[in-house]
Amino acid sequence: EAIIIPSPLTTDPSTDFSAELNWLDTGLELAKRIAPNVPRLATIAISDTCVRGVDPWTSHQMDTLLDQVGAREPEGAYIVIEQASHDQLYEAHSNTLGALVRLVRDLRAGGVSRVVVPLAGVAGMLGVAVGAEIWSVGWYRTQRRVRLAEIEDSETGRAIPTYYSHALAGEIHLKSDLDQINDAGLLEMVADETPASSGLLRALRRKGGVVASVPEWEPKQSNVSAARAHFAAVFMRETATMRALPVVDRLDAAKRWLDGAIKVATKVSSVGEFHLRTALGHQRAWHAVLDAASSR
Repeated sequence: EAIIIPSPLTTDPSTDFSAELNWLDTGLELAKRIAPNVPRLATIAISDTCVRGVDPWTSHQMDTLLDQVGAREPEGAYIVIEQASHDQLYEAHSNTLGALVRLVRDLRAGGVSRVVVPLAGVAGMLGVAVGAEIWSVGWYRTQRRVRLAEIEDSETGRAIPTYYSHALAGEIHLKSDLDQINDAGLLEMVADETPASSGLLRALRRKGGVVASVPEWEPKQSNVSAARAHFAAVFMRETATMRALPVVDRLDAAKRWLDGAIKVATKVSSVGEFHLRTALGHQRAWHAVLDAASSR
């Protein structure tokens, strides 16, 4: 239902985008000739090595890219940022996130009606907050991001389940962390009920209930079916909620979500030490990026 015009990955921080724009021009012309009635999505594929060192809101290079892509009037854009410099599931670098948010927001403002954000991890929700129509994320690490060093790495045989809480805007490690949060009386702060998680929450709400008592959530290798189903259900629900809002109202809604997530992360952090997989460090950075977007 659309053609994604291919592009080389931009890895040179000093590029003038001439090679990428040549690919775009060729792709747009060929797509129009071969499938004249099919929308064309211009790929913008940039390594984070090109954006981490520059404020995206004042970047002349970003200005050039946005102007050049917009001038060619594609029907949409397909934005990919390779996370070459970051090895965590929850991107927290303000310039990397800011580049993503600025590209989505300004392409939409410039008349590109359809923006797609694949493989930006859960941070893809920030793209939806500023107007992205479609985003994608999977539960496995390689389904969440583009990182060339791990493209062929398979996690399907060694992954351990985690519990996603939208109130936290992140996941909780199950080996001991969710039990620790429950013991501290904070379960309801992070509870996120879906068909896949209802049994887990029922068990934890009982006196003495622990994660390991629920077979489909027991923290052992490859036991991830329930975690994956829960993760998908939450984001289908939250994406539908966000997309039901007018684009002009989404940014404030996302900031309210992250206001709450910061409070939850702060409260949970006060309980004690947690596994690195429990995501408590990115919420403020995400909120700051949306603050920057609303003030520019």
